[in-house]
Amino acid sequence: MTDNSKNNQDEQAKPASGGFNFQGPASFNQSQLSTGDIHNQNVTFSGSAITPDMLAELFAPLATAVKSAPPEKRADAEAKLEELKQETAKGAKAEDSTLARVASGLADLVPGAVSALVAAFANPLLAGIAGPVTKFVVDGLKQKLGTK
Repeated sequence: MTDNSKNNQDEQAKPASGGFNFQGPASFNQSQLSTGDIHNQNVTFSGSAITPDMLAELFAPLATAVKSAPPEKRADAEAKLEELKQETAKGAKAEDSTLARVASGLADLVPGAVSALVAAFANPLLAGIAGPVTKFVVDGLKQKLGTK
């Protein structure tokens, strides 16, 4: 790589308004990050950082799985999904025990949603707000899937 091409890449990586941008499995910038270690993707987001659009995108595979739930369980599963969205929208103020309870309940109602739940909580946006109880539940779901 020439010095010119490296400088061009450096210039493209700098945000126009100062601060920083991070591009990886999830994209976020300085205004969205309250604390954490970007290198290890161990981040905590402020409550205002999670927008409804972010949640819709993050939970789209889970919403699809919920729609495929048996008719007698679909209404309960949709209610759990909505509760999960509402709690995660609180960002760093989300209640860990509520996230864990709702995620576990949703997995019980819709076993086909387990992989979507695990994927959602693997995203740095949710991983940053999940506490130890939620992580324990998600680890248990991973074991059901046979992943680490």
